[in-house]
Amino acid sequence: MKILLVTTKATPGGVQVFISSLAKSLVGHGHEVAVAAGVGNFLPDSLNKIPFLRLKSLVQGASFLSLTHLPLELRRLVVKEGPDVVHLNGSHVLAGALLIFFMRNRPKLVFTIHGLSVLDPNYEQLKIKRCLYQKIFRFLLKKIDEVVYICHKNLTDSPLLTQRSTSTIYNGIEPDQLFVSRLEARQEIGKLTGQDLKDKFLMVSIGRLAYQKNYKFLIENWSHVLILKPNSCLVIFGQGEDERALKKMVRDYKYQDSIFILDLAPASVYLKCADLYLQCSRYEGLPYAILEAVQAELPILASDVGGIREILNNDAQLFTLNDSQEFLEKLDNILSHQEKTALTIQNNYKRLSLFSLEKMTQAYLDIYQ
Repeated sequence: MKILLVTTKATPGGVQVFISSLAKSLVGHGHEVAVAAGVGNFLPDSLNKIPFLRLKSLVQGASFLSLTHLPLELRRLVVKEGPDVVHLNGSHVLAGALLIFFMRNRPKLVFTIHGLSVLDPNYEQLKIKRCLYQKIFRFLLKKIDEVVYICHKNLTDSPLLTQRSTSTIYNGIEPDQLFVSRLEARQEIGKLTGQDLKDKFLMVSIGRLAYQKNYKFLIENWSHVLILKPNSCLVIFGQGEDERALKKMVRDYKYQDSIFILDLAPASVYLKCADLYLQCSRYEGLPYAILEAVQAELPILASDVGGIREILNNDAQLFTLNDSQEFLEKLDNILSHQEKTALTIQNNYKRLSLFSLEKMTQAYLDIYQ
């Protein structure tokens, strides 16, 4: 079978990790795979010898003008490559289904919803804008043969439509994820931050520096975290449109010696440096960063949004979005009850069998076929 995986950007992110992992796994099952995306080098660098096709309409990122050119470019690509399946990932490339749908002998069209984004209940926007997006999605999804959600929570929260063919497939993580040792990771992060981390309690978060990841919440509550754990440092790994604003917040609050924002990819290999993983997202699908933190056997505290509860399945690790009091109470419990926290880490790790790369690959092959 010949499969074309498509997304908007090739920059570091959960969707890109998903595509890279799925592409390599599909090749391992004997299928022919190509990946198409716009701006960025993370994907082509991670695909080994799998063909990467640059979408010229998206080399400057997604904009209204680029998205009007995308359907024609994708149609030409499909005609040239002749895939049996076109698997679209991300709302921006959904428009690419328009012209493919009307092709004679067209390929099967699959679309994975990696998170509800502007349609998520926690995304703050004008009601009229939400209604407009709903109408656009309803129209475009009618051109898709199979819609896939990556968590049950997104499916139940979805205001889109009852699709005639809808599945839920959890993201899968490679079983042999490699981590740099704790000592080596701390030495490397120490060099990048200019800090001696030997006696520091290191908290880590990985994510795009954008509205969704809600890093403003962490910075605003950092003074209270330092009261609970005075020797703490926070390292945020990521890049994105809010980088300048977040770094300014760090300076304004005078946290330059305890909060560090680093553009380092892949950051997950350094997770063993951490004593605790934090995530305060406004909305999510099923984040790879949480799965990687579980695999690194870290204590975790995350906002109870999207499919995060489906990974962690434990109230002690979850707090209500933007609830500072609950966040600090849960953090204090994790820090104060080490034996209970160690048991939670073990239970998290056992649940990884639900999120295996092999299970995910087989589920998508069932859909493709």
